[in-house]
Amino acid sequence: MNINEVSELCKVLGDPHRIRILQLLVDGEKCASELLGEFTISQPTLSHHMKAMTDSKLLQEKKTGKRTYYSIDRRTWDEFMLVLDTISSKDYWPWNPAQVLAENAETAAKAAVTVEVPAAASAPAEAETPAETAPAAPKSVGKKPAAKTPRKRAK
Repeated sequence: MNINEVSELCKVLGDPHRIRILQLLVDGEKCASELLGEFTISQPTLSHHMKAMTDSKLLQEKKTGKRTYYSIDRRTWDEFMLVLDTISSKDYWPWNPAQVLAENAETAAKAAVTVEVPAAASAPAEAETPAETAPAAPKSVGKKPAAKTPRKRAK
């Protein structure tokens, strides 16, 4: 799988409905009407999502009579996951992602315990005078508009 195909699959998976469809299909194939029952979207919207996923070869479809059954295309999915796995492997990065996450969580926990509020921040702010808070008046305030001269009608 090349980088453009991976990028396209990431775009396809950028919609939460499509992620949910994958979750529903992990256990095996399902017909469109079964999938639709899991959502509060219309049938045409579901069809749009299914088309995007089948066009990207992420799903396979099988028509039986009036029903269409969908399943995950394991070959495409496995290739996609292999690419993601090589990106996330600890040998690929100069740091260990799991270690970085653990360190970030530890730092956040320490920060939450040691946060102090400065005395100045907890004191109420001095009240501003109305002149300081009021917006500047437009220059035309208080001026009367110029008198309009009546037009003469053409006869």
